[in-house]
Amino acid sequence: MKPIQTGAVREAGMLRSPDLDFCLGKCGLRLGGADYARASRYRFEAPCSPHLAARMAGTAISIGDIRSDCEALALGNDALVVEGAGGLMAPLDDERTMLDLMLALALPVVVVARAGLGTLNHTLLTLAELRRNGLEAAGVVMNDAAPAEWGAVERDNLETIRRLGNVEFVARMKHAPTILESSEPGRFMDAVSDAGGVRELLRFRPKAPDAGALWRRDIRSVWHPFTRHSDLGGAPFPIIVRGQGPYLFDSDGRRYFDAISSWWACSLGHGHPRLVRALRDQAGLLQHSMLGGLTHPSAIELAERLCGLMPTPDRRVMFASDGSCAVEAALKIAVQYQRNIGRPERCRFAALSEGYHGDTVGAVSVGYVPSFHAPYRPLLFDAFRAESPCCGTCARGRGPERCGAECFESMRRILDAHAAELAGVIVEPLCQGSAGMRIYPPAYLRKLAEACRLHEVPLIVDEIATGYGRTGRFFAFEHAGIDPDIVCIGKALGGGCLPISAAVVRQSLFEAFDDAAGRDRTLFHGHTFCGNPLACAAGIETLRIYDDERIVEKAAALGERMRLALESFRDLPGVANVRSLGAIGVVELGPDSAEGAARAQKARRFMFDHGVLVRPLGPVLYLLPPLVTPHELIQETALLMADALREP
Repeated sequence: MKPIQTGAVREAGMLRSPDLDFCLGKCGLRLGGADYARASRYRFEAPCSPHLAARMAGTAISIGDIRSDCEALALGNDALVVEGAGGLMAPLDDERTMLDLMLALALPVVVVARAGLGTLNHTLLTLAELRRNGLEAAGVVMNDAAPAEWGAVERDNLETIRRLGNVEFVARMKHAPTILESSEPGRFMDAVSDAGGVRELLRFRPKAPDAGALWRRDIRSVWHPFTRHSDLGGAPFPIIVRGQGPYLFDSDGRRYFDAISSWWACSLGHGHPRLVRALRDQAGLLQHSMLGGLTHPSAIELAERLCGLMPTPDRRVMFASDGSCAVEAALKIAVQYQRNIGRPERCRFAALSEGYHGDTVGAVSVGYVPSFHAPYRPLLFDAFRAESPCCGTCARGRGPERCGAECFESMRRILDAHAAELAGVIVEPLCQGSAGMRIYPPAYLRKLAEACRLHEVPLIVDEIATGYGRTGRFFAFEHAGIDPDIVCIGKALGGGCLPISAAVVRQSLFEAFDDAAGRDRTLFHGHTFCGNPLACAAGIETLRIYDDERIVEKAAALGERMRLALESFRDLPGVANVRSLGAIGVVELGPDSAEGAARAQKARRFMFDHGVLVRPLGPVLYLLPPLVTPHELIQETALLMADALREP
């Protein structure tokens, strides 16, 4: 492959790649029209840098398209060699370089160096950058562009590159005019061999690890979350080796649409080059430093940005590692806040029935799900639980046009009767995710915020699943126009790259932790990796991408496309309810929960066999895709889901 060819030659009205044509000719190979287009997708007449040649041609280079071409060609051939276009830092556009393409392809790299002055510096820098980015250097070939005699200096160059570059294979490619002169394909390998033994580099390399061996190792050592291990004796689940955009790829080269964003975290999909670069750059500076008595620039900038997203930005950020830990921090902050201001009796919480806030002890206590958490009941504290609101299964039979959020009365009664006991109220705003994507109206949140303010009870909103554009606004609470006291954020906060979460706390609550009259009111809470520099760097770049690529606007448009695609499901037999909120699409199956759950699992298997990953919640099939998913992929997935539900 020569995916990007500058200085292309026009023949018979078609731009051709002279580099690709030369190699094909010497190997005695021919490529048909479609395969030729895949082998050299971008051909530009201008003999200049790829970014400039593309700009002059009025086009943009797509790394994703090149990767798809690479996968298609690899399936039908024993080996695949991809020739670059310049060095690692050759720009493809204003942001990405050849290195980003190499990271996306994740292939071993052969560094071709020109023999001469400066080669040690250039070659070792290239090898160091490859290693820093996790790319394998298959070897180095020193290329004689003209006839040359090699002495002690040249031989030492090879040995120095081998030693300092830590590469096993280093070879000299002598000047070989027979490669250029001979038109006989059979002479090509002879000429290569004569030129210095680089035949070793052409040995076949396995395309993927042994999936069977990996699976056997997995079932001996890995304890999978939310998994019945007695079921693992059958067909193994896929071994995912890489991801790109909305897709995951397994060790057999099979592609899956990640229709649930890998447990709702990967809002930007997989392998976003800017996130990869941000992590790479931060890793070269600082991998970890605690926030106890120290700080670092990434934590400061991310905290400032998160505060700036709030309706009232005068806030403080407590970092944590995952969503459960952010909720745990919020609960402890609320309880100690009440104690610090002289109300220690306010130490209980109100929450919604069917709520889910994570799997640590405090989070389970306020989000108790009997089917998950019954074994841990002795560890938990009691919380007041209000009726779970859900427009799709409204107990009062009201549609959106007649809804007055009467379902709030259950919560109102708790607040009226028990405010003097409450440290806080915690809810998932507008959508109770693990309960089966139970969607409720913004009016409920407005009434809740008003009642909490009236009773001086802090309101905690758990935006871990609903935040970062998922509902069509950056935060779900924005639909209601409220200003919560504590906002818990996670999942998409780190771009789906690294575990990071946060509790963003109103300044007036934070001030209650200042020492007063000699009393130590410190919040003794934290985790080793809270505010980790790598995770914070991913968080910062994620927010920049959201701004630059207008992700929230894209999410709203994607959500509308999903809503339209699922609308026809109302007419399918056995569908009890169809609902959506932003880029969350829900199909609930009936006629009852048990039968609906069985049908949902059958649909899951059908969709998996057709390359789509979903994970039903009981009788609820849902789509929660990366916000960068192409609209046509949503349409294809909806059609596939409909076929799955029609299966006898």
